[in-house]
Amino acid sequence: MGWFLILKLVLEGISIDFPWLAFEDTFLLTDEIMRSVEEKEYNEVISNTDNVIVQLSADWCGPCRVLTPILESVANKKGIDVVKVNIDSNPAIVAKYSVRSIPRILFIKKGEVVTDMTGNQGRQKLEEVCKEVYEC
Repeated sequence: MGWFLILKLVLEGISIDFPWLAFEDTFLLTDEIMRSVEEKEYNEVISNTDNVIVQLSADWCGPCRVLTPILESVANKKGIDVVKVNIDSNPAIVAKYSVRSIPRILFIKKGEVVTDMTGNQGRQKLEEVCKEVYEC
């Protein structure tokens, strides 16, 4: 499928699910509204929130920018808090989770990482993992 056709389908609001590319009901260049947290407040967010998804990413990361609105949509649909951590400005968090590739998604329940995923993920896979981890 050519890129022009893919872009046309996305602009028309048609859901496209490729395992290697997550284009689902969203533009590539959407305004991000996911809350970003820094090292200072990260531990507070994790300890005070029963269910939270953490996206470890960077501003320069294209796949991270594609994943953000999809992850946010899934989390909102499931009633799960979601936050973003910029790896460039939070080296202690990067070290804590041994981050080697981004985007990286941490599924945290009651302060503990239950599972994680690396790379861009489609909506269906994210929903399945949320259902397994958070039973929603």
